Amino acid sequence: MSKQQTTTSYDNIVIEEYDVGVYRLKVARRKRQPRDFLLLVKWPQLVENLTEAKEMASDIFRFMGDIYRISPLKFTGVVGGHAWNYIEIPFNMYLRSLLLEAIETRLKTGENNDWRILSSLSLFVLSSTLTAAVYWAFFSKRNLFLEQISRHFQLHLLKESLGDDLATANAKSGHEVVAANEAKNQFNLLVMFLGNVLGLSGRMALIFEACRRVGDPVLVVIALIMPIMMSMMGGASAYTSKCIAYNNNEPDKRMKSLTKMSEQAYRQDVILGGIADWVVSEFKKAFEARGGVLSADHPFRDWNSSNRNLKLNLFNAVATVLPMLYLALKVINNPTDISLVSMTILVESSTGLIEMAKSPLISPLRLRVAVEGIRRIYYGTRPTYKKMMSGALPYPVPNSTGNDGEAEIGTSEKGMKFELSNVSFSYPSSRSTQPALDNVSFTIKPGQLIILVGKNGSGKSTLVRILSRLYDQTSGEVLIDDRSSSAYHLGDLKRSIALLSQDNLMYPFSLGENIGLGNPEKCTDHERIQTAAERGGASGFIAKLKQGFDTNLDPKVKTLSLNLHKDPDHPLAKELNAIQKKIEISGGEKQRVVASRTFMRLELSGIKFVAVDEPTSALDADGELHLFKQLLARREGKTMVFVTHRFGHLTKHADLILCMKEGRLVESGSHEELMKVDGEYATLYNTQAAAYSI
Repeated sequence: MSKQQTTTSYDNIVIEEYDVGVYRLKVARRKRQPRDFLLLVKWPQLVENLTEAKEMASDIFRFMGDIYRISPLKFTGVVGGHAWNYIEIPFNMYLRSLLLEAIETRLKTGENNDWRILSSLSLFVLSSTLTAAVYWAFFSKRNLFLEQISRHFQLHLLKESLGDDLATANAKSGHEVVAANEAKNQFNLLVMFLGNVLGLSGRMALIFEACRRVGDPVLVVIALIMPIMMSMMGGASAYTSKCIAYNNNEPDKRMKSLTKMSEQAYRQDVILGGIADWVVSEFKKAFEARGGVLSADHPFRDWNSSNRNLKLNLFNAVATVLPMLYLALKVINNPTDISLVSMTILVESSTGLIEMAKSPLISPLRLRVAVEGIRRIYYGTRPTYKKMMSGALPYPVPNSTGNDGEAEIGTSEKGMKFELSNVSFSYPSSRSTQPALDNVSFTIKPGQLIILVGKNGSGKSTLVRILSRLYDQTSGEVLIDDRSSSAYHLGDLKRSIALLSQDNLMYPFSLGENIGLGNPEKCTDHERIQTAAERGGASGFIAKLKQGFDTNLDPKVKTLSLNLHKDPDHPLAKELNAIQKKIEISGGEKQRVVASRTFMRLELSGIKFVAVDEPTSALDADGELHLFKQLLARREGKTMVFVTHRFGHLTKHADLILCMKEGRLVESGSHEELMKVDGEYATLYNTQAAAYSI
């Protein structure tokens, strides 16, 4: 591992950098001050640790409280079962010591202590029976409860993810995805930590009892203090520090990119392009370039392991044999001073205590790992996110009377009004030196039909996202109905917008649901879905499918088989092949389904703004004309913005044409006005007309 230091803007913080496999790990530490060597207690660090402990306790109680409310009875049973699993060993050791001591006394002295032997034996048998009953009850409920925990937090994570705006979702992309299974993993860590603490306490109590019988305080120190010291010792840990890690190994990243070429999405290109051999060859080159560097899937854990030093390992070895060594010397010095049973129990308990102290499950660092997992579930994987701010003003705004008695105009019944003043925008993750939108200003009146034209990359789609408030502008002002767009309640505003985009994204549901989700409340209304499909041009090809609107293009069926790979004619192999797989439809058919979904959304009474962003790239001329006619037929009460390369037949309907170039609004006006200017718009129009005349 290489190490270097870079001083940050914080006077008392230094960033240490390490290479851990394919990862670069950066750890923030406090600078060592000369007075640190003179202080027994570092007060700033102590205060910081106490604050962190308080926050950890708060997160643990919240997490365990949420799980308890899933099923109080199952929670109690599972936690209780875990606790008894760890307490049972020292408890049975204590009962066994009582039984063996009674037997030893009978053998040595001949004392009549049958009742003592029988009572100790009865307790031991009762404890074993109780343990069997607890294990049966515990394991019969445990897996079901863990599954309930996963499903509960899967719903929580789904709600959080679906609530992200585009800016937040893009900021999270490329970062660790929190899985629902992490909740049950952290729950297991916490109950195991609790169990280990109880088990450790039980063994300590057993050692105290055995040492009391021996009557040697030195033995208490050896048997108890050293294991406790071991549990507190250790090298520096990522889990006690602020740190980040990222893959900065270029050959490894290259290997991951090449591996993705085996996915279904690239299969057609791989087959037709004949690039399989190239992919394999490049993978070999990347593999050789990476050399012996470890993958390090868990860089924090791997870095912690590398920090364990030789001194700590030697201390562990000495601590393990020291109680036995001390007892052996004590027996040599005074053979009659120690009971054989007490000595056996003491050595066995001490050895078990040391093994538990060495276990990572009892380490405070493991508790921190669990808490970090809990925080990922509740707070995400990045430190903070600035989501789009939602205002308090409802939309649409009703007409009202102001404090001065004058009428205040609310939302127009004709549609949304937009006014952009010096609007600029850059995507947060963009590395371009030029903004996507640069100082754009214009006004769209309520109910107008706008045609947005420009070459690829001119900022048309970005402008639609700003108007739809999928993003907030970087600078400038966006007014909707004469008020700042950020003043409106975000949910109300989104319910007033319909967007037909160029992405043609199909949902992983039936075709009927794909269309119906344009209006979720009417998603099961087959008649409305049928009408929307006719308007979007999808009803024709859907009618030809065997299951019609119930057809699921990707049913997410997972198939498994054993011992059939050499027998394709076997009845089970044929049955496996008959199970529905993923169905492919054409790009034009996807566009028709997505367009139908938009018509379903247009059935909502509150839609005031419709944005149509390049939705017809895979449609033929008739399909495109049908779509635009259907959209224009529903223009009343809506402001419409069309983004299209084939805009010739729409220009006669346009109230305003906006022409974009390199993120700037270079021209605006009617078709006749812009053709007279003979600028960018005229060039685009004439190029398109020439293409159709060939």
